[in-house]
Amino acid sequence: SLCEYAILGFELGYSMTNPNVLVLWEAQFGDFLDTGQVVVDTYISSSEVKWDRQLSIVLLLPHGLEGQGPEHSSARMERFLQMCDDDPDDMPCLKNETSIVNQLREVNWIVAVPTTPANYFHILRRHLKMPFRKPLILFTPKQILKTNRLRSSLNEMTEGTSALHFKRVIPDNGAASKSPKTVKRLIFCTGRVYYDLIFGREERKLQQYIAITRIEQLCPFPYDLVQEQALKYPNAEICWTQEEHKNSGAWSYIYPRFSTALQDNDRDKFAFNVLMLNKKYHSSLNEESFMNSTSSSYMEEMFNLWLKDRTLVHASWDSYFRRILKGALPGQAYQSPPTIKSTVQVATMPPISETYVPSTSPKQQVVPTPQASTKKNVDKGLIYKHQLLMSVITAYQNRGHLVAKLDPLEFTYSYYGAKKPVNKLHPPERIAINSKINELTKDDFNTVFDIPHITFIGGDQTSLPLHEIIQRLENVYCKNIGVEMSHIESDEILEWIKKKFELPNITVIGKERKKNTLEELVASEKLEEFLDRKWRTQPRFGLEGGETLVPGILQIIDSSAVSGAECIIIGTSHRGRINLLANVCKQPLELIFAEFFNTPIKENNPYDVKYHLGSSTIVHNDAANKLINIVMQSNPSHLEIVNPLTAGRARAEQKIRKDTDGNKVVSIILHGDAGISGEGIVYESFNLAELPCYSTSGTIHIVCNNQIGYTTFPHFGRSPKYCTAVAKIMDTAIFHVNNDVPDAVMYCCQVAAEFRNTFHKDVIVDIIGYRRRGHSETDDPVPTAPVLYKEISHTPNVMKKYSKKLIGEK
Repeated sequence: SLCEYAILGFELGYSMTNPNVLVLWEAQFGDFLDTGQVVVDTYISSSEVKWDRQLSIVLLLPHGLEGQGPEHSSARMERFLQMCDDDPDDMPCLKNETSIVNQLREVNWIVAVPTTPANYFHILRRHLKMPFRKPLILFTPKQILKTNRLRSSLNEMTEGTSALHFKRVIPDNGAASKSPKTVKRLIFCTGRVYYDLIFGREERKLQQYIAITRIEQLCPFPYDLVQEQALKYPNAEICWTQEEHKNSGAWSYIYPRFSTALQDNDRDKFAFNVLMLNKKYHSSLNEESFMNSTSSSYMEEMFNLWLKDRTLVHASWDSYFRRILKGALPGQAYQSPPTIKSTVQVATMPPISETYVPSTSPKQQVVPTPQASTKKNVDKGLIYKHQLLMSVITAYQNRGHLVAKLDPLEFTYSYYGAKKPVNKLHPPERIAINSKINELTKDDFNTVFDIPHITFIGGDQTSLPLHEIIQRLENVYCKNIGVEMSHIESDEILEWIKKKFELPNITVIGKERKKNTLEELVASEKLEEFLDRKWRTQPRFGLEGGETLVPGILQIIDSSAVSGAECIIIGTSHRGRINLLANVCKQPLELIFAEFFNTPIKENNPYDVKYHLGSSTIVHNDAANKLINIVMQSNPSHLEIVNPLTAGRARAEQKIRKDTDGNKVVSIILHGDAGISGEGIVYESFNLAELPCYSTSGTIHIVCNNQIGYTTFPHFGRSPKYCTAVAKIMDTAIFHVNNDVPDAVMYCCQVAAEFRNTFHKDVIVDIIGYRRRGHSETDDPVPTAPVLYKEISHTPNVMKKYSKKLIGEK
């Protein structure tokens, strides 16, 4: 898949949950990593210092200029080396295995460029055998695979039992190492350029005068071994060579560390310089235009065919492979085959006239249907009215969500930031429905019609008066829930959704559930009030205006737990995170308040802002009467990057629990309206959702839709009407619901959980509310949206509205 961004996040999440599994993510080309750089910057490079989370993922990245352009072929080694947190002026004492392991423990990640099969194997082996976990960045140039010098003996692969058998530095083992005092130049390098250098050295017969040493591990830097090599060649000038320009590659990282390693070396001829590799030193591999990194699989296939039968490949391949086996270098083995002038004539068919029709073709005949050929007295007017009824029902099912009362502010012009005249009695969205109804007469409204098979509003009744049919359709599709399903292809799913909303009284919530909902709203609202009163000047990205999110998530957890869920994994950005930690994850309030006081909970406590922190708690679920694990994934400031990580963690947890059906582990992802419609990672994550290797048996997506993105109204922030339009790439349900009608929110969340457990597909609940304060509590939203916030200031919160409603029901 080309969803590198989402797949990198998914694999990272998988490795978080199961750190003892070797998780490899490979970028085929360097520019394939560019979109995933956000995952690297905000998670991989800094998770330990921010969240005390050690990561074990391995990135396999291409390195070097391999003939396809620097942007396409290189993963930009300098990016990763610049983010290494080791101090270039502090040289550790590396005298034994324990000190080397401690050096690995202290860095944020390990960066290496293995140049032999044995070293490649041993660094992966060391990665799993270490008593701790670190991200491992391996640069793996592809053209290096094509050199005939790239081989390791079986003894090199198997010898040694130490986890440190990986060679951090590979010294020169040729003629130069046998007479070190005659060596005039010691060249340090890393990666594929080593093979170009030894080719050039042999071509010039300088084996005794130039020593070439490979640095296989760049971070943490092998100070001890670099010193050892420098001391071995006392008369040599020390150089660093790379194929990239000085402003890229490893040079900017290497230079200060070499200076620290060699600061006590007082010999006169120390001159540490960087040398760009001259073109004439390049390996003969570069002379072959067909021997690039994209053709390796094809070449291997040709070679295997040639081994079976030389006649199965083209003569040029036969000649090439013959010369290779005779010892020719790759750059000298290819010879163009002689060209032979073709003497074969290809016959062509004369063009067929466009007007030509065979005279024997049969004439088309219209075969009448049995209904058309049967002579009966049929009331055509009644048939037409039944057809109209079908059209009315279909219009409500497909278009009803467009006229549903979804905005708690009833602020139909809020999208524009200024008042815009709107005909509330006949809005434009009503045209599709009203145009069908207007074709019926007043007498028709009292006529009893048979209930068509496309709807379930009749329940046990098979016929209803037209006015009752329309009233029921209004209540189902045009109240406070908008059911968006016209994009769904599956008839089974469509029928299931219709039953869940159309059957009479199916959406009614019981009194006990209403009481619990009110208690959860009070807890959510009062926590926000307390935090605002106590720490008014600190940003917390509160949930005011979207408080129904809390009871909605709790309803999903209850329904999932009753269906067998043991672990709930939640991914969310900063909006409402603190409220969710307290009221959903049940994290102790003293831990949350300590973050506002900046009080360390323990020594060397990792630090990140309070609204990025995650948790893992064991909570007793009353609905299922059992303990469940609720995990909230930590998240950086990038809004939607947590999505694939949440899916990856859920997938790994399902693997650990042997949850093949996805009933034990459920993932919930929360979005903002601006985030879900604007971030590319959302589409990539949706695209992976049903692939065999990435499926989590369905994720429940909840949008905390506050109808504004920072200061931008939806009309100026996205093209489609709904922020959830991107979710239509999946054959799944989308439920839009008014935040200030908690009963409707609770029912939608219950249906979403049931949908996921039934079809094992993603499902979306779009809770439409508002943002009572600014983007952050320290922002004043009035200057940028004065009309909207005047309306919000006059709107009571949902807790007060719902309390008044329940009191009225007594």
